[in-house]
Amino acid sequence: MAGGRGRPHGVACRSGLSSSSILAMARQSFRRQNHGNDEQRLDTCIGPHSTDVVLSDCGPDDGNAVRHEFRPCRDAALMKAVSDDAAEQATFQVLTRALDKLLAPIRFLLEDPSVSEILINGTSDIFVERRGKLERADTRFASREDLESAARSIAQFSGKRLTPEEPSVEARLPDGSRVQMIQPPAARTGLCISIRRFLREHRSIRDLVTQGSLTEESLSLLQAAVGLQKNVIISGGTGTGKTTMLNALSEAFADHERVIVIEDTSELQIRKEHVVYLEVTKPDRFGRGGASIRELFRSSLRMRPDRIIVGECRGGEALDMIQAMTSGHSGSLSTVHANTPYDALHRLETLALMSDIDMPLRPLRSQIASAVDVVVQIARFKRTGRRRVIEISEIKGLNEDGQYIVESIYKLDGGGHSNADGELRWTGAVPSFATEALEELGSSQMELPSWMKPVAASR
Repeated sequence: MAGGRGRPHGVACRSGLSSSSILAMARQSFRRQNHGNDEQRLDTCIGPHSTDVVLSDCGPDDGNAVRHEFRPCRDAALMKAVSDDAAEQATFQVLTRALDKLLAPIRFLLEDPSVSEILINGTSDIFVERRGKLERADTRFASREDLESAARSIAQFSGKRLTPEEPSVEARLPDGSRVQMIQPPAARTGLCISIRRFLREHRSIRDLVTQGSLTEESLSLLQAAVGLQKNVIISGGTGTGKTTMLNALSEAFADHERVIVIEDTSELQIRKEHVVYLEVTKPDRFGRGGASIRELFRSSLRMRPDRIIVGECRGGEALDMIQAMTSGHSGSLSTVHANTPYDALHRLETLALMSDIDMPLRPLRSQIASAVDVVVQIARFKRTGRRRVIEISEIKGLNEDGQYIVESIYKLDGGGHSNADGELRWTGAVPSFATEALEELGSSQMELPSWMKPVAASR
């Protein structure tokens, strides 16, 4: 037995159990009790814990034999555990170097700050997104085997496997970039890899104004809404910049607030002191373990949050979020895939209906209308690649027919989605929180829209 001064591996002890069978029992018990299947760390972890783990599965007659057999192994493993961190760091470095070599054909793209996505459709069809527009990259992998080796190494780095039985894998590169890989038989034309870059450069809300995504006045309105702990939903299609906007709006959080961030894959970078990041984990291939967004959201409610951010609502967790918003957990932010503020509310409605709680439609709509205060609609214009806020709306409840009342406060002139060069203008509508903003924020350093003070004063 490795590290032991007792019997050689496989020699029977007094109870008739061999050391190999005891180790097998330890492995089985360790996996069952820890819901994991991490082969690389199992041998290191099992030594210090093996006696307790195996005793829980052994009969009373075997107890002394187990203690005798494992004592030398346990002592050695405890000594080894001191260097666990160093070993883990070394493993990380080895895998990182291997990936650097395997990803050499696209290394220059991974280091290019103007590239936001890399799309690999086989060895030679490689595309990138720069400033919102797709273009072909002048590079290729030498062979299909090289590409497949790179894909398998990416999966291994994330503790996963890419096989015909498990042809779709979500993973992550050492720099935090998100990777989605699909291979045959799920991908008919061959292995496909999509890499969404993790850009460490933080874009502030002021950067978005400078780039033309927002105007100064519309920014002031959003900062006021967030500062007053209104619940804000950011709506838009894929690649419109919802995560960037969410990051930027979080700047309006008070420094003392405890923020809990829940994401499917870690992307957000909240620049505040007291932030807790929770990330979805998938069950292993045997269906054990894992934590869904819904489970993490429910857990977060017991963690004394001042703010809860859900990176993206995709399922039944929408109902939990809506109910939390209406029961004392205000100031939440999240994103949904939708093309208009009205569609965003219906999207939340559809997602909430996916939960295991059977709720009639009218009460559900009433809860959504009460929960969501502001919807920020973002679009990406294909011709120019620009990402812009095209509408900021307040939700004002339901009408007599049970339909959402959505009032635009700012809207892009000239047709919204069709006018990339239009101006985001105030519609003349006054949000219901205008007076509250003046009372609560008027004396602070926060800028308010120029129209807000005279309009609110006349009410």
